[in-house]
Amino acid sequence: MLVYFCLSSLQLYAQKSLKGPKSSLIIGVVTKVEGNKVEVLSRDNYLRKLTIDEQSKIKFLSFENTEKVIKADYAISVSVKDEIIQSATLTLPVTNEIVEPTPEMLKMTPPELFKITDLDGNGQVSYAEIAKVLERSPKHGPRKFSKSDRDKSGALNLKEFELQLTRTEWWNLSRKTPEEMFKPADKDGDGLLNKEEFALFLGKKAHLNTFFNRADKNKSGSLDLEEAAAYIDEEIFPSKKAKNIKKANKLEKEEKP
Repeated sequence: MLVYFCLSSLQLYAQKSLKGPKSSLIIGVVTKVEGNKVEVLSRDNYLRKLTIDEQSKIKFLSFENTEKVIKADYAISVSVKDEIIQSATLTLPVTNEIVEPTPEMLKMTPPELFKITDLDGNGQVSYAEIAKVLERSPKHGPRKFSKSDRDKSGALNLKEFELQLTRTEWWNLSRKTPEEMFKPADKDGDGLLNKEEFALFLGKKAHLNTFFNRADKNKSGSLDLEEAAAYIDEEIFPSKKAKNIKKANKLEKEEKP
């Protein structure tokens, strides 16, 4: 079996992500490997039986001290066609728990954050360390890490880590207070943000309808400072989001005897 290694995962993310058992983009965990056959359990709980052929492009992200072979429990993002792997990015196992900053981390400088993220103290930060300390994002995390790893060493030095921070949502949203973000975005000065002003508040237009509807708790069609601040708080601390609170409560009930 001949496997080609790629230096970029752009092909993987270029395809449209579809949910369900026929999705062309699968994000999940490897459950079994036999020869060129790989079983993957997707995030939406579909078991996919995939094949590696001579055209498959496999990237092992941040495997600098680990043998580059596919194993069970590795996290994987994979592009498929007719259940044949077109391209895939694998990472070492990472936690399934929510990863979010502590209040202390919000006040840290990039060098201070680098130090606490460098869990093994080797002077570099791996993808697994990012996913354990800074941010866990199975879908976007590998791509952002690859872009930050400018020298393609498989790990981030301090300068590359600072670039990674600029691609980390909670870091960007915590550089100013909600009040500091709100005032310049409120162009008409009425104390409320419409959808266009909310885009200025966030500094981006991508997925604007989704984010605005999530922030507009009372469905009034506009956001006051309290609603905008609550949205920022939930984005910085995912454990405060309703869906994650519900999931945590469910797991707590299941664990009780």
